[in-house]
Amino acid sequence: MDDNCRELILSEETTEFNVLSFFMTPELMEYLHGVCYQQNNGRYFTIYSPVKELSEAFINRISYGMLPKLYGEMSTTALDISGVTQLANQPVLNLKGQGVLIGVVDSGIDYTHPAFIDEYGKTRILRIWDQTTNTGTPPEGINYGTEYTEDDINEALKAENPLDIVNTTDSTGHGTFLTGVTAGSADPANDFTGAVPEAKIIVVKLKPAKKFLRNFYFINDNVPAYQENDIMLGLNYIRRCSVEFGLPISIPFGLGTNLGGHDGFSSLSYTMNSISSLPGFCICVPTGNEGNTRQHYHGIISNVSQPDLVELSVSDNVSGIILEIWGQNPAVLSVSIESPTGEALPRIPARLQTTQTYNFIFDKTTVVVDYELVDSSTADEVIILKLKTPTQGIWKINVYSNIDNSVFDVYLPGVNFIGNNAYFLKPDPNITLTGPSSASNVITISGYDAVTGAFYQDSGRGFTRIGAYKPDICAPCTSITGPNLRGGYEQRSGTSLAAAITAGACAQFLTWAVTNRNSPLITSINIKSSLIRGAIRKLGETYPSRQWGYGTLDVYNSFDVLRKGGEI
Repeated sequence: MDDNCRELILSEETTEFNVLSFFMTPELMEYLHGVCYQQNNGRYFTIYSPVKELSEAFINRISYGMLPKLYGEMSTTALDISGVTQLANQPVLNLKGQGVLIGVVDSGIDYTHPAFIDEYGKTRILRIWDQTTNTGTPPEGINYGTEYTEDDINEALKAENPLDIVNTTDSTGHGTFLTGVTAGSADPANDFTGAVPEAKIIVVKLKPAKKFLRNFYFINDNVPAYQENDIMLGLNYIRRCSVEFGLPISIPFGLGTNLGGHDGFSSLSYTMNSISSLPGFCICVPTGNEGNTRQHYHGIISNVSQPDLVELSVSDNVSGIILEIWGQNPAVLSVSIESPTGEALPRIPARLQTTQTYNFIFDKTTVVVDYELVDSSTADEVIILKLKTPTQGIWKINVYSNIDNSVFDVYLPGVNFIGNNAYFLKPDPNITLTGPSSASNVITISGYDAVTGAFYQDSGRGFTRIGAYKPDICAPCTSITGPNLRGGYEQRSGTSLAAAITAGACAQFLTWAVTNRNSPLITSINIKSSLIRGAIRKLGETYPSRQWGYGTLDVYNSFDVLRKGGEI
């Protein structure tokens, strides 16, 4: 391995590009000024390029899809109502995650927390790959980070200062909480247990997003954000660990992005679909928390002579806003823009792979309009608008089409990245499930309040932008208890916790199917089918539902359906 490459991958002096394997040529490396690369999986490579070589004009010339999307954090009554506790305590089944791995790609883990230590004082974590530091040896075949083994962690737990031996922490607490909800050890004194307290754990601590990409998406430095390419490589690492230990794996994924096509065809969606199709793998993804945040607009252009007006409110002192306008074939969309002061850009013709920059005179705002008539993943059109130092007030975007009855969707980055600094005046709460929850093979989970039975209003809602049925099921996500970074426990809410609970239910299925040899070739798709069959459906509700999917999680009922003759 090139030590210089190890340092460059973590350096703020480089940024990353995602490229398909069949485009990975010496010519592309030269064009992108690449200094080193990393293969993420069989389909994607990451090229690392010096920031100083990448002017804004150059970035505007390359495909928007090459820039990694940034993902943010989607932060025992719940276990009871989901059937997890009942199934774990059933004397014959006794499904507590035995012989199963829980794989987490997130902000890291506090490995010293009692939630991850067994009754003998040994760790339940088999591997930690910390992407943020090069102080130790990285995993085989990977050019950055440090890998810690079970033996390393057990040695650290015996030390006076564990970080002297295993120097990895959780940067935000999100990964520790998520892992604990899924697989925390039973702690009767604190009335806590994870869904599968006997499972083993694999952790990937993601490196934070580079400043170059944060600036591109206008995301502040203090907001947790992680890069798509690092997540993809983390998932592939977990897959390799599963093979190494010969154990099935359930992955609670707790991150999301509001940008992208919301159609299941992103690079990360492809990676998750590939892993989910393998025997013994299960991935649970939340719909995110954007359902009630006014970050999505759905438009209809009935007549080519009349554009649809999108009104965007922008707060004061905002450095920039990026938004994506997604159309559907065969329509070709174009836009005109009017600032809050009335200064206007006339309709900008749509041309293939064209980026144009305009400077408003009275508003001191720069507008970049990037037309991608054929998105590399979906073949649909996407228009990327960037408003740099936008004037406070209502921005008006007229969207035109070349054919009647065209539909389109507009997305902002999401409140986890931009807060309430920008929102649509006429938002649509539907089609708000964050990426990669639109991926077809994963189990997609929305959230509800287990105490009141009410749908969690911030939960992302389906269906996908192209009409596929998502979410699959709904699980508890409010006032969930999990481990914190102070050695104790706290409560949080958010759909990532619904995914964590459901991943525990998946691990119970994997114990029954693989560990106990009842269905050794079970896949995520098989488990999803069983969870849907056992889901609880309300009278008067139409299923599949944009909010509830096919019903609320009840894994005990799913096994009862199997007992009565349902096939897995």
